[in-house]
Amino acid sequence: MQTREFITRKYIMRLPMILMSILIGFFDVRSMEFEGFSPLFYACYIYFFCGVLIGIELTGRRGLIIPGLIIMTLVLLLISRDKVLTVNILVALAVLVFILFILMDRIQRWAFPVFVLLNIVNFFYTGTENRLLVISLVVGALYSLAGIFRRDTDYRYIVMLALLLVVLLPIHKEPIKWTFLRNTIGKFVGDITDYLDYYLDGWFGSENAYSGYSGVGSLDGSVESDSKIDLKFKKIGDCKTLYLKGSDFSKITKDGFKGKERITPDYNVWYVTFINALMNADVKRNEAVCFIKVESAEVKYDHLRTEDIIYPGNLLNIKESLENGPGKKVGRGFEYKLQYLIIDYASPYYLNVVQSISDNKKYHSYEEITKYTYEILKIKTASFMSKEKYDGIVERLKNGTYEAELTPYLDTSMSNERVQGLSQELTKDCKNNYEKAKVIEDYLRTYNYDTSVDLRDSDNYIDSFLFEEKRGYCVHFASAMVLLLRDAGVPARYVTGYLYEVEDKKENVMSSDAHAWVEAYIDGVGWMNFEPTASVVAAESWGLVASDDSVETEKKEKAESVEEETKEKEALDYEKLKERYSQKPSDDQSEERGKDKEKLEILKRILMYVLYFVMAAALLIIITIVTRKIWFHLLTPERKLRELVKRRCRSIEKQIESEDDIKELQRNDSSLFDYLKFVPDDEKDSTSRLFELYYKARFRGDAISESEIKSLLKGA
Repeated sequence: MQTREFITRKYIMRLPMILMSILIGFFDVRSMEFEGFSPLFYACYIYFFCGVLIGIELTGRRGLIIPGLIIMTLVLLLISRDKVLTVNILVALAVLVFILFILMDRIQRWAFPVFVLLNIVNFFYTGTENRLLVISLVVGALYSLAGIFRRDTDYRYIVMLALLLVVLLPIHKEPIKWTFLRNTIGKFVGDITDYLDYYLDGWFGSENAYSGYSGVGSLDGSVESDSKIDLKFKKIGDCKTLYLKGSDFSKITKDGFKGKERITPDYNVWYVTFINALMNADVKRNEAVCFIKVESAEVKYDHLRTEDIIYPGNLLNIKESLENGPGKKVGRGFEYKLQYLIIDYASPYYLNVVQSISDNKKYHSYEEITKYTYEILKIKTASFMSKEKYDGIVERLKNGTYEAELTPYLDTSMSNERVQGLSQELTKDCKNNYEKAKVIEDYLRTYNYDTSVDLRDSDNYIDSFLFEEKRGYCVHFASAMVLLLRDAGVPARYVTGYLYEVEDKKENVMSSDAHAWVEAYIDGVGWMNFEPTASVVAAESWGLVASDDSVETEKKEKAESVEEETKEKEALDYEKLKERYSQKPSDDQSEERGKDKEKLEILKRILMYVLYFVMAAALLIIITIVTRKIWFHLLTPERKLRELVKRRCRSIEKQIESEDDIKELQRNDSSLFDYLKFVPDDEKDSTSRLFELYYKARFRGDAISESEIKSLLKGA
C-alpha cells in the first residue's frame, strides 16, 4: 500500500512534468539529426522502459532501478542487433535517466525549470514552426513558474491548461483564429499597448527600422511592418494621391542624412517661379484646371510625435505662428489648417510649360501675378504672399542669391567613379534638368523593391545599392537618385514624409504610409517631386481630371507630341547599363536574407502564440475560480462545512514535508484534531472551531446555519 502511494506521489502527480520532458527531449534529440532516429521507436521504447521502472518500484527495491534499466537495455540490444533500433533504444534510455535525475526531491524544483529555460533560449535562437514543441515549452514554463513561486501550487490547473491548449491548437497549417478573445479582450489590450507604445516610442533602440515617419535622417536596417494612425488629414478636394512632406536633407553620408530643413517663412518661394513660368507659357484657365487644383485641409496628429510640420510640398498658406515649425516636439491632439496646390507633373500641359522655358526668364510684377492668379486659380495672392515678400523673392532670383543658396543641394561627397559614370551615361543626351531627372527616375524604377535589405555595414550604401544589391526600399532609391542628379549638375534633396492615398485610407494617414522621395530643382519652375521607388506609382500619375471641356485640341495635341518626343529621347537600354555597372548579388546572399526573414516571421508567430496562451490561461483560471464559487454557493450549509474541512486539511498537508506524517494523519483511526499540531499558532483557534462544528454536525446532528458558515469564511 505504501509503495503504491509513493508511486502516485512521485510519478502520477508529476505526470505533466514527465510528459513534457519526454516531448521536449524528443525534439532536442531530433535536432541532433541522429541517423535512424524514429518517433515511433522512440515512443515504444520510452513506454517499455517506463513499464520496467514502475515494475521495479512496485517491488520496493528502488536501488535496482538504474541497474535494472541497464540490464534490460543490454537484453534489447542483443535481441535486436540493428543499427536503427540501437539508436532509438539508447536515446529512450538516456531520456528516461534524465527524467529520473530531474525528479530527484532535492533538485526537481529547479532542474525542470532550468531544462525548459535552456530549450526556450535554443528555440528562439534556431527557430521552429512545430506547434507541439511550442505547446510543450509554454506549458512547461507555466508549470515551472508555478512550482518555483508556490510550493503548494495545485498542479491540477496546470494539467487543465495543458489539455486546453492541446485541444485548441490547430493541427492544420492555418493559425488559430481566437475570434472570441480578439473581439472581447483584443481591443482592450490593443488600447493599452498603443498607449504605452506612443509614450515610450523612441526610448529604446532597434536593429531594424519600423515603418513610420521619424524625421531623424539616420540610415536604418531592414524595414518591419508597423501600422498606426500617425495623423488625420481631412481635406477638401478630390485628388486621390498626395505627398505630405515633413523634412528634407541636403547632405548624404554613409550613416544617413544631415542638413535637415523644416518649413521656413519663405516656404512658398516655389510659387513665384511657378506662377511666372505659367504666365510666360501663356497658360489659360481652361488649360490650368487640367493640371492644377487648389485644396485645403485640416491636420491633427495622433500617434505621431515630432518637431516637424507635415504639409503638402506645394504649400500656399499656413498659420503664421507655424511658419518656422512648432518650435518643440508636439504630438497627439496638435492640429492646424493649410492651403496648397496639387500639380500633375505628368500632364502634357505642364510638360509644355517645362519645354517652353528659356534662359531669358521674365518675372512679372506683383500686380500682374495677382490678377493672373485669380484668373486661373480663383485665389487671392494677398492671402498668402505680400508685395514686399514677392518683390524680395524676385530680387533674390534675379541677382543669383537664390541660386547660391542651392549649393548644398549639389554636394557629391558620397559619389565615386562608378556612380559618376552611370550618371553621365544616363544623362548624356538630355537637354535640360527635367529630362535628366526623368531619365534617372525611370532607370531606378527598374530595380527591385525589397524591405529586407540592410546596407548599414557598407562603406558606401548608394554604390552597393546601385551596383551590387540592385534592390532596396524607398530610402535607398531616393538617396541614389539624389546623388545621380547631383553628379549630373541638378540640385536635388532627399525628402521624408508620407505618401497619402485618400481612396484607401480616407482621413487616416498611417505609419505604413511613411515614405521617402526626391525633389529636384528645375530651372524656371522650381522644386519638383520625383518618385524613383519601384513599388510606388510614379509621382506623375496623380490622376487629376480636366473639368473644362473647352480646351483647345490643337494645344493638347501639341503638348502630347512634345511629351512623346521627350520620352523617345530618354529611351535607354537600362538592362545593359545595369550589366555594365553592376553585378548580381550571390545566391548565398539571397539565401541568407531569406533565412533571416523566415526567422523573423517565426519569432513574430511565437510571440503571438505566447500572448494568446497567457490570455487563455488567465481566462481558464478566472472561469475555474468563478465556477467553484458558484458551486460552493449552491451547496447546503452542511455540505459547505464538509468542503471547508477538506480544503483546510489539504492546505495543512501541503505544508508538511514528511510523507510519514501525512500518512499518519490520513489513517482511518486518526482524528481531525491531530492536524492541529501542524497548524501555526495564529491559526489554531479558527481551525479548532471548524473541526468542532464539523464533529457536532456529523455525529450529534447539530444544524449549521449560513451565518456560521460566513463566520468561518471570515475567520479563514
